Amino acid sequence: MNLKQVLVILVLLLFVNMPVVSALEISAVTAVTTDTTATITWDTDEPADSFAYYGKQMSQLDSKGDSALVINHSLIVKGLDAETEYKYKVASGNVENDNKGAFYSFKTKEKDTVAPSLKVELLSIVKGNKLDIQGESEDGAVVTVFVNGQIAGKATVKNAKFAINIELLADQENEVKVIAADSS
Repeated sequence: MNLKQVLVILVLLLFVNMPVVSALEISAVTAVTTDTTATITWDTDEPADSFAYYGKQMSQLDSKGDSALVINHSLIVKGLDAETEYKYKVASGNVENDNKGAFYSFKTKEKDTVAPSLKVELLSIVKGNKLDIQGESEDGAVVTVFVNGQIAGKATVKNAKFAINIELLADQENEVKVIAADSS
């Protein structure tokens, strides 16, 4: 073998043994809003950090981030103005997705001015001192249960349902009050 053939073989061996480098891919970018928040989500094909850049103008963006390495990314942006359009882009692992330069957008909902409805059925007589309270209300509402004027439990409504387990004072009558509150 001559020197040229040895160099060709060495170069081929280097290419065969080089690690494969692939760029991280970002997909399924979406935003779900309330009147004052946006939950920005996206997926990556390998674990990576999460950053979202958002604002009313593309030239003035705020940021929110999380260094946890995940493939299903979700960031909640708070303190937004109601009925306002925002532009945003996401980034993970030094790869940015800005919708090919057009930026993604979302519009926050109208200000919530209606108190949440609350549906609960309570027993008039309970054996023992434990009570499971289940009911329905508006997603995101916080349901608070009071026993004899003291907070006994809280839950945030998800998928229109909630459940709270409380303790009652034994061997006596207890007054139970349930309220639901949201940003309105």
